Amino acid sequence: MKKYFALVAVLCLGTPAMAADNVLMERMTSYEIRDAIAAGKITVIVPSGGTEQNGPAMATGKHNFRVFANAQAIAMPGWWKAWRAA
Repeated sequence: MKKYFALVAVLCLGTPAMAADNVLMERMTSYEIRDAIAAGKITVIVPSGGTEQNGPAMATGKHNFRVFANAQAIAMPGWWKAWRAA
């Protein structure tokens, strides 16, 4: 049992916690945020949408969905290459 815990400890401490494609702080643990800061990430994007009345055919929070998706796309590395190619 001690060998099992030692192996788990070595595996957890030997690799950074942050996944390469994770850019959303709300989906990160405090260890992943710490590792992102240690890796040199210093910019935070705070998306702000809105809610308005649109009638029965549209979702009232569509601006929130759009601003969240755009902020996530901008935060991904290399987003400007795809944007310039379009």
